[in-house]
Amino acid sequence: MSLKWSKPFYELIPKVGLSTMPGCAYDTAWYARLIQVDEPLAYKALDWLRAYQLPDGTWGAPEFYYAHDRIISTLSAMTALGQFGNDCDKPRIERAKKGLGDAFLHISQNSAYEMAGFEVLAPSLMAEAEALGLLDSHSAKFLPYLAKEQKRRLKSFNGFRINNKSILAYSAEMAGDNLKLLDLDTLQMDDGSVFFSPAATSYYYLNGGKKPSALAYLETIPTEQEGAMPNVYPFAVFEQAWTLWNLALVGELDATGTAICAPLLDALQETWDPVRGTSFTYGAVQDGDDSSLTFEVLKSYGRSVNIEGLLSHFVGSHMRCYQMEANPSISTNIHALSAFRKAGFAPTHPIIQKVLYFLKSAQNENKVWLDKWHISPYYTTCHAIIAASNYTDWLVETAISWLTATQHKDGSWGTYLSTAEETAFGVQALAIRQRDCGENHLDAIQRGAAWLIENHNGKHPPLWVGKVLYSPTYVNDSAVYSALCLAEQVGAI
Repeated sequence: MSLKWSKPFYELIPKVGLSTMPGCAYDTAWYARLIQVDEPLAYKALDWLRAYQLPDGTWGAPEFYYAHDRIISTLSAMTALGQFGNDCDKPRIERAKKGLGDAFLHISQNSAYEMAGFEVLAPSLMAEAEALGLLDSHSAKFLPYLAKEQKRRLKSFNGFRINNKSILAYSAEMAGDNLKLLDLDTLQMDDGSVFFSPAATSYYYLNGGKKPSALAYLETIPTEQEGAMPNVYPFAVFEQAWTLWNLALVGELDATGTAICAPLLDALQETWDPVRGTSFTYGAVQDGDDSSLTFEVLKSYGRSVNIEGLLSHFVGSHMRCYQMEANPSISTNIHALSAFRKAGFAPTHPIIQKVLYFLKSAQNENKVWLDKWHISPYYTTCHAIIAASNYTDWLVETAISWLTATQHKDGSWGTYLSTAEETAFGVQALAIRQRDCGENHLDAIQRGAAWLIENHNGKHPPLWVGKVLYSPTYVNDSAVYSALCLAEQVGAI
């Protein structure tokens, strides 16, 4: 791979697997509650919340307004300040009350998807905030509706008590005072966490017997700012698989790349369960998305991998991400399409036909896709273009036209603002159409690559969906370097 942009890509690889992600207000506020047991860093977590309140009084992604993210982040932060703050925090809480009320008014206007677990987490936090006198009338009127939605969702559990084998444990703090929802004896993972969630683990520590192993997990999380907790930790498999997937788009590795990538490939291969595939990190319950991605990566680099682990997540009409998920993931099915293609399935294969039918039915009015795991249509749509190229091209004909039509005048792409991540998705998709399908997108690729070169070193706004919006730093960096390598490959740089 004799490309100029392969050098920074290769320099990134050894860092991958560290699970690097900025802190967020939601988990930081839950950690701040450990002030009640005099945890030293919890005081710094509260200071972090004070420093990162936004001008409108809310907390959440500062680069753009996404109502669900602002609501869940603000509820968590204002509750922590209301319980453990001081008199100086009263003006902050008053600003938060107004900002929260405004966020509820925006909830149906600019948010295509909720955050993960929003329907069970928000009502519990709102009930707690109301008991503390922290809700104004605008926010309080939404509580009955959300409580009804929570009751409906909890009823679907059919008496299931949440344990460490279920993705529901990631949102264990939904239980509030109702500990009967949880199997406290089997809730922790081997590392002491509750499904690798700082928020859920903080909740469990305070309500599940103050087990030292839970506190030890929280104290080992590396943070960019003291006290600021990430949305999830660790997420090594996710980080490794995505980075290598982005690299694989460029083509075969040279000797240097092979040597650098070997440890990551070894690690991914070790996580692969022949029956259930893999998960976003070591020890988590296996899921369809990370299994699809990891299967494709291992096959792309010539590693042996059992397809039964991938097939176990196909449930008759589509690829399932997790058991008991509220709705199927579109991007999971796009990544499954790509993985099954890598496995050698022809477009006429019954599984491929079912996935294609699912994806065709899931297109929006612009004939593109938006998914629950990412708030940008460029993520889902560009991955669909890549998966379908020279395979099922008819699926993405309109999507390609949409992609070229929505490029900004300065060469970038972006849903809420121009971002390096979304611009990388656009360049990747068009460069692969140029390289593999003979289409001419050179001008769009050149302009996108030029914008990336000027803007790729900045902070990535959080576009990925967890309980709040988050940004996996090295995954996004790898998409940028992949795009620039592909642009160089087709002569656009």
